[in-house]
Amino acid sequence: MGAQFYISGYKALRNKSANMDVLVILGTTSAWLYAMILMSVGYNYGDIRNRIIYRMAVLEHAHNFEVSSTLITIILLGKFLETLSKQKTVDQLSQLASLKVTRANLVEIKKDEHVSLNSKDSEIDVELLQINDFIKVYPGSVVPLDAIVVFGRGTCNESMLTGESLPLQKDIGSTIYGGSSLV
Repeated sequence: MGAQFYISGYKALRNKSANMDVLVILGTTSAWLYAMILMSVGYNYGDIRNRIIYRMAVLEHAHNFEVSSTLITIILLGKFLETLSKQKTVDQLSQLASLKVTRANLVEIKKDEHVSLNSKDSEIDVELLQINDFIKVYPGSVVPLDAIVVFGRGTCNESMLTGESLPLQKDIGSTIYGGSSLV
């Protein structure tokens, strides 16, 4: 059950370094050796002719063997819980990454034309957007990236950023944040 600690600890010591497995080896081995020493002392100094005293001497030191196995079990349980926690974190991060908006509506503006509701837009990848590009965000959709409102007004749910459950009013000049949703 604890062989993995001994193998990893041996490799670490061979490379002249120490890790947690070396500490586990030291703790479990010393507990086991201590139990062996107490058992042998208990046997030697116990009165073998008197069975009750002899059993008491053996039983008195027998629980010391449990320390090594308990220590290894607790550490293995901790590593198991750590693995579960890491897996949940990876799952949550992958779910969060899947929420990322990948498309945006780029407003096509001809020279000397003003931005309006009637301006044509085309859907492109967010990675293709450049500074000073104009995007159109429709109600109910997610804002693809941080931006400044240059036309229109509305309310924006920024609860993913601020934790505030009420949508905020956004007017011209207001900053909107990527990942928030237009209500």
